[in-house]
Amino acid sequence: MKASKFTYAQKAFIIKRGEEGTTAAEIFRKAGISLATYFNWKKKYAGILPTDMKRLRELEDENSRLKKIVADYRDDSGLPDGRHRLDPTGPEDERAPEELGLDDIQRYVPADRGR
Repeated sequence: MKASKFTYAQKAFIIKRGEEGTTAAEIFRKAGISLATYFNWKKKYAGILPTDMKRLRELEDENSRLKKIVADYRDDSGLPDGRHRLDPTGPEDERAPEELGLDDIQRYVPADRGR
């Protein structure tokens, strides 16, 4: 993703000018941004301080990093829907483990140790 050439303080200032009553056309012309960018910033950052903007960005980056880790884990499991071998019941099977004849020990024994 391309890094923004605007700091969080600059984004907050641009949004604040819009909240004070300056027309959007004037704001995006003076700031050198597109109208779509202005409204995206407004939707995302309205009412947020620059420090909170930075924290929001850090959390979004961390969330995307964790989603990639989960996706890689699902790919490594070798199962089509990403289930782990320790889960004997599939998501389509809504029966309770007791109805399937599994007790608590059988549900949590790893596949390689249960043989």
